[in-house]
Amino acid sequence: MTVDRLSFLAGISIASLLALSPLMLGTAAVLVRCSPSGEEQEALRADLVEVFLALQSAESRGADISAPLQSLNHALALIQDGKPESLDQARLIISEVNATVPRLLAEGDQSRLISSVGLYSFLASLAAVGALSYLYLPRLIWRSWVKAKRRWEVAAS
Repeated sequence: MTVDRLSFLAGISIASLLALSPLMLGTAAVLVRCSPSGEEQEALRADLVEVFLALQSAESRGADISAPLQSLNHALALIQDGKPESLDQARLIISEVNATVPRLLAEGDQSRLISSVGLYSFLASLAAVGALSYLYLPRLIWRSWVKAKRRWEVAAS
């Protein structure tokens, strides 16, 4: 039975098999290169985790990371799809998001600075209002009281 399966090779000479071997090896190499390997997916997942941690750092500084995070979710779905085109698109998305991380870090620092300046301004104005109230409120109250009661007469008893 095995001989029947291999009988078509009997008519092919060794020279022709050797001549066709580069073509077969090239086809096999293309097929191997086109089929997504688990290592490539794991490398993309590792890159995705690295970019995610950078985004987490930017968020802790105060940056808005909702749009890049949605892009990373899309890239993760493409990685899970596993097709070569999907992996290439996921790699492109991850690199684009990674390119925006420095801008997001700067945006987060600026947001934190603006928030701090706003907080300190509010506290300074609150302290100023408190000090001015302490200094001028008794005078204002006494003046108002005197104006309201100026028609009163005081009689000695």
